[in-house]
Amino acid sequence: MQEIEAKILDIDPIEIESKLRAIGAQRITKRMMKNTFFKNSEGIFLRLRQDGDRYILTRKIMAVSENAGIKSAQELETDISDPTALIHILESIGFSE
Repeated sequence: MQEIEAKILDIDPIEIESKLRAIGAQRITKRMMKNTFFKNSEGIFLRLRQDGDRYILTRKIMAVSENAGIKSAQELETDISDPTALIHILESIGFSE
């Protein structure tokens, strides 16, 4: 999967939600995700995401475009059934939070 992300600063979330509702948008679900980031001495970053009962490990390979400083990332992801064991494995091979 390739991700292209845009960050929009200085927005009023209440105003945005109001405008979305005005054009018929509806909230499908509200959820909380927890992200834990790991890196090693080589600068490799991993993200362990908890989304409800699901855990996902992601390796992002970043690329910066010459066009207006746009960042994009190739993502490699896999589901994790035992996040505690994974954290011990990552720490044993040199990754830290």
